This record gives sequence, C-alpha cells and structure tokens, in this order.
Amino acid sequence: MCVALLMCVVAAQANDYTNGTAKLVVTNYPQAREVLRKNCIVVTSTGQIAVAWAAAQGMLARPRLLDDIQRAYTASLAPGKHCGFTITPKPASSNVWLYVNVDKEPSEIIEVARYGPEPDCGEILFRVDGERFFGHFQVVLALRTRPDGVGWTSYQADLWAYPENGFIRFFVRNLGLIERFFRKKTGEIEKIVRAVVLQLNREQLVSMAAEPT
Repeated sequence: MCVALLMCVVAAQANDYTNGTAKLVVTNYPQAREVLRKNCIVVTSTGQIAVAWAAAQGMLARPRLLDDIQRAYTASLAPGKHCGFTITPKPASSNVWLYVNVDKEPSEIIEVARYGPEPDCGEILFRVDGERFFGHFQVVLALRTRPDGVGWTSYQADLWAYPENGFIRFFVRNLGLIERFFRKKTGEIEKIVRAVVLQLNREQLVSMAAEPT
C-alpha cells in the first residue's frame, strides 16, 4: 500500500525504463503519463514483510482496497490511539478516493490500473493530486509485490512526484526540501502499509480458522 510507496531527481520518461520496471508504468495510461512526462522527483522503497504470497494475492485482489486500508489501519492501532487520516470514496466514482491528512490537507487518489495478482507478481498504479506547503503537486505511485520464499512477500514502491509551482520547483527543490518531504512521506506510508498488511493477514487467518471443516 501501498504502501511505501507511496517518494534522486531524474527526468521520468516512461519509454526509458527497463524490463525491471513495473508493467503498469510503461503502459499508456493517460492519467499516469501526464505526470511521468515531466521532470519528477523519484523515490523508490523496497522491503519484505512476513506474509505468505497466497495471502498477499488475496489482499491485492480486493475490489475496494483503499476502503480496507482505512478500516484495517484503524483496527491495527493500540487502544486509545486514533487514525490521523481519512480515506473516503468520492461520490459516484468507483476508483477515486478523497484523502485528508492529520493537518487537514486534502488529496485525491485515483486507482489507475492493476496487474494481477499473478502467480509471481502483482502491481497497482495510483495517481495522487493534492496540496502541501509547496503548493499543488501530482504523484504517480507504482506498487509491485512478489513472493519471496515461504511465508514472505517482497515489495517495491516507485513514486514520481511533480510540484506544479515553478518558483518552488526552482528554488526550494534545489535545496532538497521537497525531495526530503517525499522521502519522509514514503517512510511514513511504509509504516502504515506494514501495519495494514499485517492486520489484514490476521483477519484472514482468523476467518480461515473459523470456517467449518
């Protein structure tokens, strides 16, 4: 969920990618290509989590994954702790959610496409548009997952971020402030994704144990 996805300054041109790049990134999805053609800040995060691939496939196949992320993260918190963000479906839309962070800053999240989950991989492609201290931004997030031995799943989150304010891009970005912002947010998202995945895995195991034999 991710997602650590979800952040090296490079020109992000989709046709430059190698075979190791997420399949969904090199496919012609206009909502993603609009961002990828720009000179984006790019951040990659990788890791593994103690969840069997079969369970991870079940999570990736959920039709309303972001709804489950909101619910599962809240359920994963210790008693007395509260979720600092909200993810709510956009009315009359099947693939768009409204995200508000702890500082009441809004974003819109679009699930652009999915690949799989196949026996050896699964991918989800998101676009995010929102406002932060540096103004409006656009983000494309590609999350890849694959089996990694018995009881483990590996992931890679590639994030392309484009601040729209030209003045901010030239001055603040050269100081590294925006890049550090997205790197920090990637780390925060990674913690949330781990908590969500483990919570969903616990729920699946409980459900399986409760099924009649």
